[in-house]
Amino acid sequence: MRKVCKYCGEKIDAKSYSRHVSEMHEGRGREFSCSYCARCCTDSGAPLEITLRDILRISSHLKITPKEFFEKYCSIAWSGDLRHGFIPTIVIPFPCKFLNKNKCTIYEIRPLHCRLFPERLFIEPNYMEIEPFYRAGYECIDAGFKLDNERKKKIKELMEIDREEVLETANFFENFTFAYSFESDEHAEILREIKKIDKKDKERNRKKREAIESRIPEELKKLVRSFFIEKLELIED
Repeated sequence: MRKVCKYCGEKIDAKSYSRHVSEMHEGRGREFSCSYCARCCTDSGAPLEITLRDILRISSHLKITPKEFFEKYCSIAWSGDLRHGFIPTIVIPFPCKFLNKNKCTIYEIRPLHCRLFPERLFIEPNYMEIEPFYRAGYECIDAGFKLDNERKKKIKELMEIDREEVLETANFFENFTFAYSFESDEHAEILREIKKIDKKDKERNRKKREAIESRIPEELKKLVRSFFIEKLELIED
């Protein structure tokens, strides 16, 4: 499949589209600057995955237990893809409860993935990772941008930390124990439903997520939530 670049009109192979935008345009020379559109804090189709260290740091700042933080601010989402299956992760659902007048109220201790977004998308461009954000109301993604070398270095350092924290979190909560895959007929049905969603629909991320997560057994969801809470209670002890 080929996509037409919205900046230069060139037809690009879909898998190379994000790299083309990053390397050839990058916002037509502009340095990245947040416009405070707050889409990255309000897109219900893209909840923020948080790490164990995020939970410990923020709950300590709020002077509440990790369990209380989870119950008040978090939920469980299923990450992965239809081909390889899904695993449960702890997320902050959007709109974020820490958002006030389009400003973050815990900015100095915000989650690691907040610190990385959206700049990480343009460090190692990947079509499948960036595509969901195009045309979904993210002003910075649609406009494109570039990063100076100093910022690129910082983001790459954070990405290394992120890889470590994500793995640490997955091991602590035993995420892969609860991996779920769809049968071929369910897989086909979900694909048909997703294809019906207009690619220009700004709520496409949410609708895609709902099409998938609505088919994950409720019994499994309850089991995962109960298990995650038990793990958080161990921290309190």
